[in-house]
Amino acid sequence: MTTRGLTPSQAAVLLAVHRGIDTVDALAKALRVSREVVEGIVEELKAAGLLEEYRSGLILKRRRLRL
Repeated sequence: MTTRGLTPSQAAVLLAVHRGIDTVDALAKALRVSREVVEGIVEELKAAGLLEEYRSGLILKRRRLRL
């Protein structure tokens, strides 16, 4: 963690979610990193209470993220 409490990667994920990118796959593509890397960052942010996950969709419930 930096002195502000977030790593650059965590800040990038939060900014992307704020801008409307709300799935792990879309985040990975936008940030040009693997899905596994994004999953790890998302788990850290969820544990810190900065990000939450919810399901969306009538038939195919997609995992979405929000601040």
